[in-house]
Amino acid sequence: MGAALCILAAACGGTSGVPLTVSSGSCNGGDAVAPIKGKETQYIFCAVTPNPEAANASLQPSTARLGKSVPKLDGLSWTALRSTKDTSAILLVEDRQDVPWGSLIGPAEAQVFKAFAKDKSLGDWLIVITDVVVVKVGVTDPVPATARRWSRQQVESYAKCGIPEAVPLTGADACTSAFLSGGLTVFVAFAGGVPRGQ
Repeated sequence: MGAALCILAAACGGTSGVPLTVSSGSCNGGDAVAPIKGKETQYIFCAVTPNPEAANASLQPSTARLGKSVPKLDGLSWTALRSTKDTSAILLVEDRQDVPWGSLIGPAEAQVFKAFAKDKSLGDWLIVITDVVVVKVGVTDPVPATARRWSRQQVESYAKCGIPEAVPLTGADACTSAFLSGGLTVFVAFAGGVPRGQ
């Protein structure tokens, strides 16, 4: 299992708010451009060892199609991310304070995984960034924005094992635990708050 973690960009030796990876993982697969306005292009998974395909990252038609699988829930938004070819990359943001933390992200992720597994035209790689916006005074966001990358084979294997109706944040079944831990993971810090999606 490859893992790349950066809870705060400053702690990883960069400027605050720029997503960085401390990556020992392979960069011969999919990558996406971090959704930061007004900054130079930053790649999420291959910042240390550049992906030769990264220079051609663009908004992929597959990501727009995948976005149609995101359920329309009040307080949930999504944004298509620029990515390398054969990669669908999406940002999911939950911004609703009157529901349990993370209760909108779980159903959205489940639908995205199911849609990707069913449709090979969505590419060879799936990248999902999730974040729950926490705005209550005195409450610290317990989890920063989390970016994960899986291969098509990993997502299809998860579908065969059984994707639940909502991917749980805690207490996941064995299939879900194996799938979530099997993806390359990066924690991302956004300057000025997480983008709100579309």
